[in-house]
Amino acid sequence: MTGALVYLTACSFRNRVIRRVRRLKEPRYLAGAVVGSLYIYFAILRSQLRAMRQTPRTVFATSLGRLSSWAESLGALALWLIVVLRWALPSARPALQFSGPEVQFLFTAPMPRRRLLHYKLLRGQIGILFSSLILLLLGGRAAPSRVSFVLGLFVLFSTLRMHLMGVTLSRASLTEPGGRRRLGAWLPLGLTIGASVVIVFGLGVGLVPLMYYATLGAIGAEFLRQTSTGAVGAALWPARVLVRPIVAEWPWAFLRAIGPAFLVLGLNYVWVLASDARMEDAVIASERRRSEGRSRPPAVVVRRAPFSLSAAGRPEIAILWKNVLMVGRQLSVRNVIRFAAPIMAVAAIMAATGNRHSGGLTVAAFICLAGAAVAPLLGPQMMRNDLRTDLAHLPILKTWPLGGEAIIRGEILAPALLVSGFAWLSVVLALLLSIAVPFAHLSILDRLAFAATAVITIPGVVVAQLVIQNGAAVLFPGWIVIGSPRPRGIEAMGQQMLLFAGTFLLLVAGLVPAAVAAIAVGFPLQWLIGWSGLVPAAVVFVVVLLVESWLATAALGRVLDRTDPSAVEVNE
Repeated sequence: MTGALVYLTACSFRNRVIRRVRRLKEPRYLAGAVVGSLYIYFAILRSQLRAMRQTPRTVFATSLGRLSSWAESLGALALWLIVVLRWALPSARPALQFSGPEVQFLFTAPMPRRRLLHYKLLRGQIGILFSSLILLLLGGRAAPSRVSFVLGLFVLFSTLRMHLMGVTLSRASLTEPGGRRRLGAWLPLGLTIGASVVIVFGLGVGLVPLMYYATLGAIGAEFLRQTSTGAVGAALWPARVLVRPIVAEWPWAFLRAIGPAFLVLGLNYVWVLASDARMEDAVIASERRRSEGRSRPPAVVVRRAPFSLSAAGRPEIAILWKNVLMVGRQLSVRNVIRFAAPIMAVAAIMAATGNRHSGGLTVAAFICLAGAAVAPLLGPQMMRNDLRTDLAHLPILKTWPLGGEAIIRGEILAPALLVSGFAWLSVVLALLLSIAVPFAHLSILDRLAFAATAVITIPGVVVAQLVIQNGAAVLFPGWIVIGSPRPRGIEAMGQQMLLFAGTFLLLVAGLVPAAVAAIAVGFPLQWLIGWSGLVPAAVVFVVVLLVESWLATAALGRVLDRTDPSAVEVNE
């Protein structure tokens, strides 16, 4: 039976590849594949191949080898934080997800439930390997060894995925009404809490007093000592041994480091398999009911309309009204933390490299500035209440008395307003907080000019990104993930990184004409009236960018009108 599941996995992967290759018969898919291949070669592969021909290791790779202790400590803390967040903020998705065909054929097959666990773990390894290879393309040049980098990432991601699955299963066992709360479910939680107390208390006692008088070098040395020795080092040991193979030299250092990593992987594997059998059956049965459409319908949630919708007007406003109502389905504590984490990281870097004696107001201003900078870049990726979700219902959209141009423009309005509104709020808060502290030694009028420039330019950047992402869904509906239940987790990380890189490249290309026009206007004005000259330049910038977006939506609308609903591949 195991051989049959391996055969099924291999055939599924082969058929998926064949289906995507056959799409190259269509000119737009062929053109997209050629452009994407050229981009990957010239932007990533060419430099990698040149480095391999010139020398097996670059100067930066040598430096990273010397900084392996930093990589281990920071990577271990990141893994610990991911695990803590999964315990504190559990995912709404079940640990095991089965598609309709899997439920139809596998659940009726004469096989034990543990075999299904093995099957799902096996299916996830393909995506994890793909993500590891993508990371090799993006950052493998800085690694001491490319082989160690890929294999180490593969083991780390496999262990992390298995551990997060175990956390979800244990939480389901603990919260199951009338379930048997066995030691196997309580022990991992207790170990996580104990390790977290040791890490937080140890780092707090060792580092917080140093921040008032020590240099950054002394704080960094103490941080390395705390995270590699003593109680904190022991608490972080499982995470450190998972990171160590990534930065190890090939082959002997890697072989010495991979043994403890395999030990941690094996312990997580045993933990997942030893989960409560009743709980596993309950989770699988729940997935079966959901896949077959027999699950209990969700409770009706009444939300207040964002504004009154008139009986007549622009159709884009009606689509905006609909999509704003959808925001409540996507706003959650988990999504807020996912969005806030990079903001806090950027703010910490800005505060550490800035004025260390400005107090909490400066740190708060840095946080707001980081929010204003990160929101236009990550916000359009996260807010998918637009055509990337609604394209799954293309047969219904075809019945609307609207052209594709109006549909696309209406779909991008809601995420554009929401992301821009968050960025505007961050800019205003940063401006207010900067008044009380010496912020970069700028006058109040200069700060107002910078704030006004940011407020004007942000909507143009956000709209341009949304046009690119929705345009990709319209042009390549067989390649882009369509629908609300998009793939998540480690196995989907590689695809998300490629999409982000492609979006960023097209965004830069679209910003060039707008930037040239803005510089032509802003440079002489800045020379004449100071930083206030940036405001007219920002107006020119956003006008050019919005004109480009308007023309792009007009072209994409004609493509949407000709799109056959059968060409859209909806994620299950």
